[in-house]
Amino acid sequence: MKSSGCSVTSVAVILSGYGIDKNPEDIRPKDGSMISITEVLQQNGLNATRVNRPSAETVLSHLNNGDAVIIYAGGLKRGYSGQWSSTTGHYFPVLEANGTQGYVSNVGSSTKTGWYEMSTILKDNIQVIFVSQ
Repeated sequence: MKSSGCSVTSVAVILSGYGIDKNPEDIRPKDGSMISITEVLQQNGLNATRVNRPSAETVLSHLNNGDAVIIYAGGLKRGYSGQWSSTTGHYFPVLEANGTQGYVSNVGSSTKTGWYEMSTILKDNIQVIFVSQ
């Protein structure tokens, strides 16, 4: 779970915010395969859309509507190391907005959880998964 737990943990955090009681172990495929985050969210009754490199304004607007997002950052090239991840990439949920900031619930690091400027959150961004009911 350690090497790919951020995706299933991010999904569990989002589901719990919508009142769906699942933990990462409930979501993790038992055969060791990767999950499709959008499919798992949709199977649990939520809308989920993956978008490549949306603007900060688009992400903030979605969060201000009371919905959440999952960010996929990093993993761009060999030897990459950014704000949120290393060469493997990293998923983490952003749960709400306040002005130009978003609240990162960084499932892989207690030191990188909290309020950040959306430009910082999206700096190493590859994709955003927009989640709503």
